[in-house]
Formats: sequence, structure tokens, C-alpha cells
Amino acid sequence: RGGFNAYARPDGPSVTDAVVTPDELYAGTWGFNVVAGITNLNDTGYKLTVSFDGYDAPEEIVIAPVSDTADSHDANFTVIREFPGGFKGSAKAAVLGFRKEQEVTVEESDTWSHTFTLDSTTPSASFDFKMSQETANLFTDCCLNILDSSGVQVRKGSFDGETGHTGISLPSGSESATYTVKVVGGFALAEKQAEWGFDVVEMYNFASPVTGSVKRAGGGSLKLYCGVPCDIDVSFDGTWAETPEGMHPYGAVRFMDSNLDDEMPADKGGRLVMEIPVFVK
Repeated sequence: RGGFNAYARPDGPSVTDAVVTPDELYAGTWGFNVVAGITNLNDTGYKLTVSFDGYDAPEEIVIAPVSDTADSHDANFTVIREFPGGFKGSAKAAVLGFRKEQEVTVEESDTWSHTFTLDSTTPSASFDFKMSQETANLFTDCCLNILDSSGVQVRKGSFDGETGHTGISLPSGSESATYTVKVVGGFALAEKQAEWGFDVVEMYNFASPVTGSVKRAGGGSLKLYCGVPCDIDVSFDGTWAETPEGMHPYGAVRFMDSNLDDEMPADKGGRLVMEIPVFVK
């Protein structure tokens, strides 16, 4: 696991940073793969530093839709830094697209498919799948593919144990295109396909995310000190395309640390330390 990587090279950047946040950050024992290039004939020395940030914050921020009594999407939440030291930086909010979560049940078949359309408003889509260990044990493998409108396979993949991910973007120059995401289970025993299923999250991403405002309640610069609660106001005055039936807008508030006092090189450009999902429901 790990959707991240970082390389420091003798002939390139001497300092490289990688940030891991949930859901990629999970409990367990972590290891690091250190690789030397085949043409690297001389000894090189590097220093690996691992640091952690911890914050008490809501798991998600739910923003109410615009109504007769509210002309913007607003929310307030509290953040407390749990680790020694301080956060000095900024926070940015954006609505990224539309999202749908569903629990899928498949009966008397080894295949599930879903057809969707991309256009200039939402030119890319991604799908995250999760099945139980009991279901995963039914398969020798489970294919996860995307087909175009002609039935040609344009994305090929599979579940990795209990999880799967795939996605696609609108080809350059195209105004719209229709695709089908397909899950095909390779059952060890045919009778096991009588009933099975999984959870899937569909995400359709805006070409231009809708940005919001994130401010410390009462004003002032955004600084978070250990054990000190800080109230945060977030609002979206902008609008976005009409939400498709069964979906809801989603986004995130991202906290970027630019504190240079702790000698973390990545902070100079703003280091991501926390991302809180935003849902408009």
C-alpha cells in the first residue's frame, strides 16, 4: 500500500519530502524501500527523518445547501493540535465535484457494471471499491475494468485483496464520452455467485473546483498550538452545476503548514498536514 513516493538523487534535489494522510495513513508496522540506481557507482549517504502531526478535528464537515434563509454554504468547526509544537500556515477549501456512495448486491451473476458520462463540467471520474474479507475469499481474482461506448477496454485492473480503485479522464478535445465500469468476479466455485456484493464510492470531479473561504473565527493569522482549541469558519459563496439525482457535492479543507521554525524543509512551500472531507447535504 501507499500512494506516495519520494526520491532524493545525487544529481538532483538533495531534499525530498513525502506526506501521507488518511486513508493511506493507517495503523500498523511501516517499512521503507531504499533504492540505488544501477548507474550509481559511488557511495551516497542520506538521512531519513520521519515526523508526525496530530490534530483533534471532525472526521468530516457537513455544509447545508443554500436555502431561503441562507445565501451561502457555511460551517464552523474546532481544531486542537495534539502534538507539541505549533502550526503556522493556511487552510484552503474547495468543492471538488459530485459523489455517491452505494452498497451493491449482485445476484446469480459474476458481473456488475455501471455506465456513466463525462463532459466539460465533470471531465474525470474515479471509483473506490471495498468488499468484505469473506467476499474476497470467494475469488481467484476479481477484474476491475472500464470500457468505452464501443465496448473497447480502456482501463484494466483488479481488486487488491478487499479493495479496488479505477478512474478515467475525458480525452483531450472531446466534449463528452460515455464509459462503463465493470467488475467481473473469478469465482473459485460457480455456486458462490448466487449473491455477493461490495461498497462503491463514485466521484465525478469538476474541471474547475469551486474554492471557498477558510478563516480563524474572530480573525487573525491561522496558528494552532498544542492543546489550544481554535474555531474555524468555512464558507462557499460560489455556485456549481446542478447536482445529479442521488449524488451530493463533496470537497475538502486542507491545512498547509509553512512553519519554518521546526526545520522541516517542505514547510517552505506549504506542507499538507491535514485534510478534512467536506460534504454538502
